Amino acid sequence: MKRYIFVLLVFPTVLFYAKSVCSQDTVIMLAPVEIKSPAFKYSSELRQEAVSADVYSMDFMEANKIEDMKTLANLTPNLFIPDYGSKMTSSIYVRGLGTRVDNAVIGVYFDGVPILNKSCFDFALWDLERIEVLRGVQSCLFGQNTLAGVINVTSLSPMNFQAYRAEAELAFPFAFHTKLSVYEKLNENKALSASIYYRKDEGFFENTYNRKKCDGSEDLGLRLRFVSKPSEKSTWDNTLVIANLDQGGYAYAAYDPVSHRSSPIAYNDTCFYKRFNLLDALRFSRKGAKVNFESNASLQILSDKMCLDQDFTPESMFTLTQKSEEYAMTKEILLSNAEVRPLNWTLGAYGCVKYLDLSAPVLFKKDGIERLILENMNRGIQSMFPNAEMMFAQSEFPIKSDFSYPRYAFSFFGRADYTFGKLKTLLGLRLEMERIDFSYDCSTDLNYRFTLTMNDFKHLSSSLSGKAHQNTIVLLPKLGLIYDLGKGNNLFLALGRGYKSGGFNTQMFSDVMQNQMKQDLMNALGLSLSGNAFAYSVNEIIEYKPERTDNIDLGTHLSFGKADLDLSLFYMLSSDRQITVFPYGQTTGRMMTNAGKSRSYGAEVSFRFNHAGFDLFASYGYTNAKFIEYDDNRQSYKGKYVPYSPQHNLSVVLGYTQILKSKKFDNIRYSLNYTAAGKIYFDNANEISQPLYHVISANIRLKQGIYEYKLWITNLLNCDYLTFYFQSMDNHFVQHSKPLQAGISLTIDL
Repeated sequence: MKRYIFVLLVFPTVLFYAKSVCSQDTVIMLAPVEIKSPAFKYSSELRQEAVSADVYSMDFMEANKIEDMKTLANLTPNLFIPDYGSKMTSSIYVRGLGTRVDNAVIGVYFDGVPILNKSCFDFALWDLERIEVLRGVQSCLFGQNTLAGVINVTSLSPMNFQAYRAEAELAFPFAFHTKLSVYEKLNENKALSASIYYRKDEGFFENTYNRKKCDGSEDLGLRLRFVSKPSEKSTWDNTLVIANLDQGGYAYAAYDPVSHRSSPIAYNDTCFYKRFNLLDALRFSRKGAKVNFESNASLQILSDKMCLDQDFTPESMFTLTQKSEEYAMTKEILLSNAEVRPLNWTLGAYGCVKYLDLSAPVLFKKDGIERLILENMNRGIQSMFPNAEMMFAQSEFPIKSDFSYPRYAFSFFGRADYTFGKLKTLLGLRLEMERIDFSYDCSTDLNYRFTLTMNDFKHLSSSLSGKAHQNTIVLLPKLGLIYDLGKGNNLFLALGRGYKSGGFNTQMFSDVMQNQMKQDLMNALGLSLSGNAFAYSVNEIIEYKPERTDNIDLGTHLSFGKADLDLSLFYMLSSDRQITVFPYGQTTGRMMTNAGKSRSYGAEVSFRFNHAGFDLFASYGYTNAKFIEYDDNRQSYKGKYVPYSPQHNLSVVLGYTQILKSKKFDNIRYSLNYTAAGKIYFDNANEISQPLYHVISANIRLKQGIYEYKLWITNLLNCDYLTFYFQSMDNHFVQHSKPLQAGISLTIDL
């Protein structure tokens, strides 16, 4: 119900769009207009900044089927997004930094505002002007959770681009998607766009237990954008995005770490992930004679639900049902000098309020009660009373867990650069303040009988509740040097400190409540047990601290006529490193913890060439990321590689466009894509890994006036590799890569 109330709050925006359309004379431009605009928050083009970055244009993305974040990552040096599991956990790894849950190490911005929840990061990319991927610490300008970089996504502006667009695509294994877009300039001062996207995927993997595909999905999105220029110097820009996702289960297969063989996927309980999200971004800018002003504000809503067979076996062990409602508002104000001069500056302030209600009950079923609870309890009881036994009346019971999770963040920042001769120096500083409040309320009810002393079942209620909070104040400096080599070439040095928010674990509370329930049972019987396998206290698992990273980049941007080369060397040192772990033993949850220190170093290279119909894009990333200090009280991982950090990733995109003399067709484009990544370790002990793998994709585009036909194929050689590994309840599971898929599409562009 809450989601619809909030939709009503933004409905006036939609009415404003409609009113504008009805009150203006319509002017339709049939051809797209060339777009040139600077990167968000930067005073010049990215290749003139002290940053390692790649920029992908609309033409490049459409020519090479960059349709989501995971496809983008395949082309970007040292950016890795494993293609596994649900879109709820969009795990992003950059330069050896990253986690599977909670906050990301890289910020994602859409039309100038940050997307605050990483569950919304994995969204469809369509009708975009460009995507910018900035690597390395960006915290001075962008704040928390950008210690490894920023991804700026900019949609097409109807003020610069006018067209009617339609596309339909069919793929096998079955997938269908379509999109419709309208971009209109209403008059010289107003423009409007509306686009809708729909995609349905049957999935690739079969759950052998029920003989159904377990990874199908259905995705629907709507985007409205209205741009108004009431004067030559002022601009209002509003983007409204509404998306709904219905995703199937998980393709997790049992795995033998000795033989390195996996079994067929087989689990009995229903798995799914459903997500509704809304983003309303309002931006205002005004160019002054001396000072420019910019304001960015957003309203963000996320409502999602996940159901998970948490043991991933045909047995009736336990399931997790997680429901969340999140509401957030952001506001940012920027001031900068209006004229380019030797001294340029930017000042800003940012505020964010985010409120999360989370319900995550775990339902224990027959096999789970017997094996995870009663078996361990009776083992301890029978060491004292050989003929005694604990029994439960119910064949299943829930452990209820409700959480409240508000966050408040405020910051003030500034950046200045000064140019004297060929050298430009830049200094920046950000004061970041954050408060996180956390409250939990967990409970369970059961009927039990202790055969030694009881003839009938008795009722027991166990509960656990409390509050915690975390306050953080941190200074985030930035230093840069750029030396002009002439003709658009330069050398740069960048140093900065990044910051990733701390937080509180939620998924381990089922284990804590199991322990609380057992203690309450023993207290009711006047007994005590030693060697409790579930002995996790709240204080042990509840909180993890913020992560800090110091970064240095040394690089160059070079141009050679029709070719561009970007090279960067980096070194990163992280303290209180956040990692996701599955605790030892027959536990039911996972948790975030701080793993001491880690370091990573490496290199990034990007090369672009375009001449006589040929276009080439090649990129390579190398990362060597290891733990310096990390001991989990059972084993030291010093010197071990950080999980989910490919040591190498390589991409080559080769295209050729041939102008046709035929009266029926204008041109044809051939494209061949090669990507590779590895070696990737999946565990802290570096026992499970994926060697370097290679994937080839190809497509052919045929242009005929307003029509474009495309034939494409992904994973041409049907390469099979591991994308994910985890351990749960002493069992091992993996997910394999998606197999070959081919499709055909038709695009109409007026």
